[in-house]
Amino acid sequence: QREAAAARVARAARKGTGGASEAERRAQGEKLFVAGLLDACPRCGFEPPPGVSREELAEHLGCCTDKKAHAAHAAAVAAAGERRAKKAEARDAQAEAQNLAVWQFLGGDDSQAWLLTDTQVKKQCEERGLATDGTKEEMLARMASHASGRKMLTEGRAAAGGGGGGGGGGGKISAAALPSNLHSMSLPQLRAVCAANGLTPRGDSTSDLIHQLEAAAYAGEEAVLLLEEPAGRGGGAGRSARGAAAKPKRKTPCDDGDDGDESDGWQPEESSSRRKRAAAGKSYKEESDDDDE
Repeated sequence: QREAAAARVARAARKGTGGASEAERRAQGEKLFVAGLLDACPRCGFEPPPGVSREELAEHLGCCTDKKAHAAHAAAVAAAGERRAKKAEARDAQAEAQNLAVWQFLGGDDSQAWLLTDTQVKKQCEERGLATDGTKEEMLARMASHASGRKMLTEGRAAAGGGGGGGGGGGKISAAALPSNLHSMSLPQLRAVCAANGLTPRGDSTSDLIHQLEAAAYAGEEAVLLLEEPAGRGGGAGRSARGAAAKPKRKTPCDDGDDGDESDGWQPEESSSRRKRAAAGKSYKEESDDDDE
């Protein structure tokens, strides 16, 4: 929002009066008032009722010669401008504090310094003894280079004699440094993100910079494709289902499939005692008689 507001102010400045005098601006305001494009008279502040014709507005300008009313209206306009300026200053100060609080909450890392405003980035450069001239991107690049140098120095001391301190960037950044709204950021914001992470922006479009940031964050990583559900979330259920399929219920085919039964031709297996009787050629009654004897 701050960047959009600054862009609107810059466009308004480019499309402004171009150094027109006070008399020229007043004459332009009077023309707009007669055309019905201003709600109040630029001289005395009179607000005509709705439906007034252009002739009546022009007649009012012709009769508007009260110097005291003109001075009072000019003072009121100046006071209103001062109030607007104070409100804008208060909004800017609040936005500055919010941006700084968010950055500090995230750890105050230089890779997230793109969240800061131009004034805050300049202040951070001053605290680090870095140059404060140039654009915000240039100052962020200085901060990233300074942080990378300190990291290399620290890692080099820690790995002294080990044959290899830190590599100092090399185009690889942390994936955690990427904003969650990366794909909805504007081109200036993406350029600031690149600079804060020590990358030189390549490309003139948002898609180019997004691709550059993602390539630097995920360099050397392979995409993982899950072919099965992980254990504990359904893997056990899948294995039990496969085990059940491998061990179906024990059934025996019927001797005669055309016995009038509407079943699918399968029946449960006979019990072990029944199979023994059938093998001995005895019926259930004969086996009972043997038991009585």
